[in-house]
Amino acid sequence: MRVFITGGTGLIGTLLVKALLVQNHKITVLSRDVVKAKQKLGSDVEYCQSLDGLDSLDGYDVIINLAGESIAGKRWTAKQKERMCDSRWDTTRRLT
Repeated sequence: MRVFITGGTGLIGTLLVKALLVQNHKITVLSRDVVKAKQKLGSDVEYCQSLDGLDSLDGYDVIINLAGESIAGKRWTAKQKERMCDSRWDTTRRLT
């Protein structure tokens, strides 16, 4: 399967990418910093730096969105909750 993952360098994403690679899936990870992503995930993964560079996601069997504001390390104030939600919804909106 061809899998496109946002947030692939986060805690869950890193584990998911490794598990999918073991199962011989072809993985593309969206990352703002491809160099750091390669250091973390290795060279068996394809990388995409921006959704703007993609014409379509039709070539993928699965799209997994794990991107968003971190839920750890900050108090969950109303403003922080809004940031967490907005960051996820914006990426989802752009993916669809």
